Amino acid sequence: MQGFHIVKFREGEKIIFGPVRTAHRSALKVNRESHEGEVTHTSFRRVCITDQRVILESGDSVITIPNIDIKKVIIKRKSKKKSAAIFDLVAVTSKSGLRVKVEINEINSARETELSAAFPKAQIKENKGLTGFIDKLFGD
Repeated sequence: MQGFHIVKFREGEKIIFGPVRTAHRSALKVNRESHEGEVTHTSFRRVCITDQRVILESGDSVITIPNIDIKKVIIKRKSKKKSAAIFDLVAVTSKSGLRVKVEINEINSARETELSAAFPKAQIKENKGLTGFIDKLFGD
């Protein structure tokens, strides 16, 4: 499948949400006797949800969590004028407590049933109000 460098997809594994690729750029200062300057470092992050697992590739590291081990899915609902309601898939938490930001944005609300089917043991929570703020603050 396209966009992943380390992860090999299993026979018959299908992507349900994603893949999403983001880049983070940071500046590095270089001190040399001949001249000073700045260099930028760009790291790429790829996330997708398949019918079997959540996959996060960041640089040379990979996190995969089987969908059956996901206990909580955090979404953020949005509504756009003149279009269908959408939601962002913010994060997932595994039964061992590992929280992974997935940040897959602008999913049509009609696909919520696919989300529920992908994570059969998960509680789908909306990230809003005071609960959403506390969730962001403490990562629960």
